[in-house]
Amino acid sequence: MTQRNKVLLIGWDAADWKVINPLMDAGLMPNLNALVNRGTAGNLATLSPVLSPMLWSSIATGKRPYKHGVHGFTEPTPDGKSVRPITSFARKTNAIWNIATLQGLKSNIVGWWPSNPAEPINGVMVSNLYQSAPKDGSADWPMLPGTVHPERLNDELEELRWHPNELTGQDLAMFLPYGDEIDQDKDQRIKSVARIVSDATSIQGAATHLMVTEPWDFMAVYFDAIDHFCHAFMKYHPPKQDIVSDADFRLYHQVVTGGYIYHDQMLGRLLELAGEDTTVMLISDHGFHPDHLRPQQMPMEPAGPAVEHRDQGIFVLAGPGIKTDHRIDGANLLDITPTILTLLGLPVGDDMDGRTLVQAFEAAPDVRSIPSWDDVAGDAGRARDEIEMDADEQRENLEQLVALGYIDRPDDDTTVAVADAKREQSYNLALSYMDAGMHPKAAELLSELYRTYPLEFRFGLRLALCLQASEQIDAAAQVVDHLSRNWQQAAKHASASVEQFEEKVKARRAALDPDADNLDEATRVELAVAVKDVDDDAPDKPAPILMTPQERDVLKRLSAIAHGNPAILENLSANIALSRRNPTLAMEHLARVQDGQFKSPNFCIQRGNAFLSLGDFDKAISSFEAALVLDRESPTAFLGLCRAYLRNDDADNALRCAKTAIGLKFASAPAHYYAALAMHKQGKAADAVQALNVALSQNPNFPEAHVLLSVIYRRVLGNNDASLLHRAQARAIRMARRKQIDEAPKLELPDLPEIDLDAELPKWPLDPKLVPMLLNVPQDIGGFDTSKQTIIVSGLPRSGTSMAMQMLAAGGIPILSDDTRPADENNPLGYLEYEPVKGLSTDNTWLNKAEGKALKVVAPLMHRMPQGPNYKVILMQRDVGEIVTSQTRMLGRLDKTGADMKADAMAKMYTEQLERLDILFTAHNVEVLRLRHRDVIADPLNAADQIAQFLGRTLDTPVMSKVVDRSLWRERSDAEASA
Repeated sequence: MTQRNKVLLIGWDAADWKVINPLMDAGLMPNLNALVNRGTAGNLATLSPVLSPMLWSSIATGKRPYKHGVHGFTEPTPDGKSVRPITSFARKTNAIWNIATLQGLKSNIVGWWPSNPAEPINGVMVSNLYQSAPKDGSADWPMLPGTVHPERLNDELEELRWHPNELTGQDLAMFLPYGDEIDQDKDQRIKSVARIVSDATSIQGAATHLMVTEPWDFMAVYFDAIDHFCHAFMKYHPPKQDIVSDADFRLYHQVVTGGYIYHDQMLGRLLELAGEDTTVMLISDHGFHPDHLRPQQMPMEPAGPAVEHRDQGIFVLAGPGIKTDHRIDGANLLDITPTILTLLGLPVGDDMDGRTLVQAFEAAPDVRSIPSWDDVAGDAGRARDEIEMDADEQRENLEQLVALGYIDRPDDDTTVAVADAKREQSYNLALSYMDAGMHPKAAELLSELYRTYPLEFRFGLRLALCLQASEQIDAAAQVVDHLSRNWQQAAKHASASVEQFEEKVKARRAALDPDADNLDEATRVELAVAVKDVDDDAPDKPAPILMTPQERDVLKRLSAIAHGNPAILENLSANIALSRRNPTLAMEHLARVQDGQFKSPNFCIQRGNAFLSLGDFDKAISSFEAALVLDRESPTAFLGLCRAYLRNDDADNALRCAKTAIGLKFASAPAHYYAALAMHKQGKAADAVQALNVALSQNPNFPEAHVLLSVIYRRVLGNNDASLLHRAQARAIRMARRKQIDEAPKLELPDLPEIDLDAELPKWPLDPKLVPMLLNVPQDIGGFDTSKQTIIVSGLPRSGTSMAMQMLAAGGIPILSDDTRPADENNPLGYLEYEPVKGLSTDNTWLNKAEGKALKVVAPLMHRMPQGPNYKVILMQRDVGEIVTSQTRMLGRLDKTGADMKADAMAKMYTEQLERLDILFTAHNVEVLRLRHRDVIADPLNAADQIAQFLGRTLDTPVMSKVVDRSLWRERSDAEASA
């Protein structure tokens, strides 16, 4: 077996040379700079779609997503009844740590995405949920099952995590030098910085600990912090954008830079522990636009923020036997696992899509192969049976994905949420097929998606592109025509609906404050508990909160339809016209795009291609140069410019542009071909042959390259045999390609009927019966007679709410309850609860049944009560410690277990709920009688009198007092018990 050294793989999600190079030049990233100088570095091409769970799974397997099985951020649970963040169960093939396990090598894997639950590998795995502290800021943070393998390390690794609350202003000064000027009550962004920093610090702590305490042959550490820093704060990064205020720029311009510098500091420690004998590879899965290419708006579709990603990540490899101070071209993230296998002296799987990056080695390595590591017998340490995963933790991690914009908020209807998750997985799989050139397979998926979701125009757009690439031009035109007919009509209807809701928002704002300038602070705070701020772009200037999350989701969907994008359709139509060899019609479509409507590099490139087809080379050159003004690092634009110069008989400029394109993207067979064509025109036959051989090594089925070689060998080099061989190869490739196209099954498009907009457009959830608004706006709640007062008994669970309900019933107050929860030893007189109360957030149509009656609504559900019905509240109050003890004992008597939460954390949570309840009552002027549990027990007759006086009714108070059973107060102190 080939001699091997230890290998350390470090992943920095979204790291980009565009940010790194200036920082290294300024001496701010010395550790990375030293690593680059003693190794090989370059760009690392990504895949499509640019979604991190899919990409890091491809990195770890050397396979495209359609092979490894990870197709997005979420997945349905095994029972198909809900949705959860993507897990390690989704991966259907061996990752590199599984291969190492098969070969008896030890691996330490920290934070890889996705790796939860941790796999039982030979070594240690710390899952991607290890560092995620509770989103509510709770200090109680237990290590959940499945977070770490082996379990013997749970306690010591649990202690190494950093909670965001542990960080001080001094800790964050690198990121927020003016952090002391931030009003944290109004501006939550500083908390986001603290969370990202604490997450990265936790990963670093686990990694460095394991490097010292656990043996390893291969180690992989994944940091997602740069990606999170960039999504949240890249808009404040220099140079300042017009959309960013001066104040925000001053406060937050250092966050991204600080994030990179912090990663360099962590890298230094990792390198120190690894030692010089370890081969170190540092990579990112994609880049992140830091310059004028930063998008001003996000696409209104799931995973929209991925548009901020750049298609080139970073690659650095250093260690024994690796070239020093060397630049590598053509690396792809699929090449990572094959290269690491070669470094470890192991064969590469033939079913892997990547290759060993042999050009990084000082001497050609021994690259061996094996059909598939999935077929090798033995225990690979793969995740086995499903383990029960914490539902609350899954919800928290879903919320994190929602906050980052990677997924839409899962629908409250779990059936819809599961269908949505499957839809996005199918779409991402289709994009993966497209990226691999497997357009017919992608078209099958997209055709079904577009038929099922006709208003999701993204499916139709990609379907048309697939059909065009599969040379089914007529079918592509059919889809584009369908899109054109329906998009404009749908946009018109959606725009009208959005305008109607904007008027409703104005009315709500006026109801809150006729001047629409300020909102009572208490009301603002309470509204923030349940609904989300309308203005995400200015969290430091909270606006009145005027819509529910349900309404916000509908607004997002309708806005996406309303905005439309006729420019995209014109561009698609131009593509089809060019495929039909009608450049004049293509230019007509492109001319309809108004100035400023589609100013993107791709659009300029498309115009350049059309002008090339028309023979207008000057305008083609201008179009490609316009693309380069927008993106100076677009290899496609440089290649288009090269072609235009060639058609204009300017071989020198053509070769210059071809070389630039190759430097930006070495793995481009067309770029090497056009470079060879320019060299041939310059009379450089040998150089041209060399370039053509590179093109054919990248794409053996390239007939144009064979034709040009045939010409050079016959006319310049006088080698007729070689010329005839290449001419025959070109003819064979073309015949095989034509046969493949002719014999390929044509996709049967489904019927593309006119869309029923009334049925298909999302509807506003404006019915107050379904979505009670937390606003001081009178609401008509299902014919509720506001003259008939309802009595609400509220409080924390086990605070005496059942006792209060029993007193009201004894006093003669009608009770709204059912028998869903019968009496038991904890409440012998019954709980007197009404089951529909639990569904207040989605249905309050039953509230008219509570007219003139008493109803129990526990404290956590009170914010779901609409503001309109006339009610008074009897709030039972009890020592929080007693409540926690009472709940625990109650569950014990029922032989049940509750949430896995420590007592102090539960007490903190209950205290916060009561604080929010006070804000609610104050904001809405609710009449409240506060009764202490111990006071009712001590003097029930006095409590009964207080209730009667509060309600303004004549009640049988002596009878009310007799239902209070002092013996049920099991949590009182010894002194109270003996009194």
